[in-house]
Amino acid sequence: MSNSALNWAWKTTCRTHTEKLVLVFLADRWNAKSELCFPSIPSIAAGCSLSERGVHSQLFALEAAGLLFVSREQGRSNRYSLPPHAMQGFDAEDPRTGCAPAPDAPPHAMRETPAPDAPPPPHAMRGTPARQRSVTQSNPKETQREPKAQSVRNSNTDGADEFDLFWKAYPRHVGKQKAKQEWAKAKLTFAEVEKQIAAWARSEDWTKDGGKFCPHPATWLHQRRWEDDAPYSEPERKEWDNPNPRSFIPANLHLRGKYCNSLRAQLADGDESVRETLLKLRTANADWISAQTPSEAEIARAKAYLDGAESIEEVEYAMFLNPELTPTFTA
Repeated sequence: MSNSALNWAWKTTCRTHTEKLVLVFLADRWNAKSELCFPSIPSIAAGCSLSERGVHSQLFALEAAGLLFVSREQGRSNRYSLPPHAMQGFDAEDPRTGCAPAPDAPPHAMRETPAPDAPPPPHAMRGTPARQRSVTQSNPKETQREPKAQSVRNSNTDGADEFDLFWKAYPRHVGKQKAKQEWAKAKLTFAEVEKQIAAWARSEDWTKDGGKFCPHPATWLHQRRWEDDAPYSEPERKEWDNPNPRSFIPANLHLRGKYCNSLRAQLADGDESVRETLLKLRTANADWISAQTPSEAEIARAKAYLDGAESIEEVEYAMFLNPELTPTFTA
């Protein structure tokens, strides 16, 4: 303990009483020889009746005011040092203490530290850390954590709706719970797999022998089969491949219309829970239609589209291709 440091701490003006309390506590444990003290944060908190967070706040405030220097090293207690004038007996006026020697006080010489004839110390002491370093030093407990990036999906409900669209479109309905787990792992949206499912659902590989060669949905998702090449490309199909006009309706439009029909049936039975999903699909269909740039051959097939339409969505597409057509389909 250094009486000089303790007297200085008591006479120093601090911004708050808690700052003063922490400063006095450290000065009481300050060693004049080493010019350091190193009590632990829990010790300071217990001695000053503060929380550890409160101790950190007061230390930062004292550092910013230039009343304390802190050397922080990971895995070791902090080392605290006081300003040089804290051990000089107040022989010069200090703006923070407001104290000066009395005019009639007898002069006394201050002994140099260390004495000129003193032997070298057994070990080199660390120098006082730069003030600017102590002010900018951050404490891990005080560092604010950055908020986690927001998920692409805002709620589990949105993810469930996307999986429901996938489940309705996939031609083989087995292992739903396992498929739902794989869907969650893949973090997909229905738009990412819709075209591939529609293409494979019409392929011979998935339709022959009653569809027994169609993979389970969980297997299809686990193996990331949506990244495979489609069995055929829709624009490459020719009208003479199949005279059935339904074969010319885009696969994703047909699936969307089929699903919308099932939702309309549920809504007609009084199930209001599907109304929001139906509205989303209707909006998606309108956006999809408006983004199309049909070829002349596809425009020529508008009448065939209309004749084979089985949903309002397919009728809307046919009317988009040829607005002069008269719709005959009723939902």
